[in-house]
Amino acid sequence: MFSETTYSVKEALNNESKNALIFGGIGLIKYDENRNVVWVSDLLHELGIRIVGKKLLEWQPLLAILFEDEDVRTIDINSRRYEVYNSRNNRLLFLKDVTDLTTIEKEYNDQQLCVAYLTIDNYDDSIEYADEQKSVMIETTSRQMIFDWAKDNGIILKRYKEDGYLAVFNERIYRKQVEVHFCILDEFKQKMESIGAVMSLSMGIGRGSKVLRELDELAFSAISLSYSRGGDQVAVKTLDEVKTAANSGNKALSDTSTLLQKSRLYAGDFSSTFSENLSDGKTVFGDIYQSVSEQLGDFEAKAGKADTTIKSGIDSIEDLTEKNAQILNHLSELNTNLNGDDQLLTTVNEEISKLQKQNASLQELLTSLKSGSAGLESALKTAKDTTKELKTLSSKNKKTLICLGK
Repeated sequence: MFSETTYSVKEALNNESKNALIFGGIGLIKYDENRNVVWVSDLLHELGIRIVGKKLLEWQPLLAILFEDEDVRTIDINSRRYEVYNSRNNRLLFLKDVTDLTTIEKEYNDQQLCVAYLTIDNYDDSIEYADEQKSVMIETTSRQMIFDWAKDNGIILKRYKEDGYLAVFNERIYRKQVEVHFCILDEFKQKMESIGAVMSLSMGIGRGSKVLRELDELAFSAISLSYSRGGDQVAVKTLDEVKTAANSGNKALSDTSTLLQKSRLYAGDFSSTFSENLSDGKTVFGDIYQSVSEQLGDFEAKAGKADTTIKSGIDSIEDLTEKNAQILNHLSELNTNLNGDDQLLTTVNEEISKLQKQNASLQELLTSLKSGSAGLESALKTAKDTTKELKTLSSKNKKTLICLGK
């Protein structure tokens, strides 16, 4: 009988050590002082690994580090993954097949959840200052583009406000987005520019936790960080680190200084666009002011001439009416003195009747001209007041445009 203290694995296994190594998936490689392979175990032989007589490091150069400062190294042999331990004293390598374990671990890590908040920068302003047709185009295009991106990449997406989205995806999808540098940011910005809108995307991602509430808090903190740095970028937060990425072809998640530089470039782009629009605004306003001023000036000149003509006509009619009244008086006196001459009396009466009718017509024309003159004076006054107001408005707008231009 062996005592518990002296009974060893070697004594317990005896001739079964070979089977134990095969069952445990452990392979052995023996090498000499020149690192030439002199023997391999039955497991490796059965797997088709026949390397006896070969130089160990020519067969697997990655094993060189095991002769320096590391004890364990992972290598790939015939599409299988092995952890290798080097027993230097015995010149023996132990190989453990970890393929299944590595596959399960990778799948587990790939399925870890990430939570992200996406927001459209400058959405409200773009909608507010666009006409109805353009605002509908902006809303439809931006929404469809984000939903298409989510669908194409297997992302669960929920719109929770006009310019905000909540996304859920796994680590595998996250790594894919890192590989393509979050190209959705560039594509979205370019698409919006093509329809005349200054808009971009900001994204905050929370990852590295198995607790959904923590992921949500990390994502919210990340999107807040993205806002604070100017937007148009991705910020990523885990429990122990923060990463950020600007758009426009970044090859990797960048550090803070690079990110701030990208933000300044975006601000410069926006400033340039604003300056161009401001310059256009000055030109358009100037053209409108010039056109209206010219039209009002023409109206004042024509109205002034018409007013002068009408007043002259009124004076002439009043003179004619007065002369007619004098003639009527003379004819009335003549009518009194012609009691005996019936023929002449009849002629005089006819002339008196004609003059009376002519005076009545002249009075009607005089009344109409005076009414027209009053209306024209009112219109002329309105035109002058409008010109005055336009000059005041022009002065105020010029000051405003100058201030904005600075």
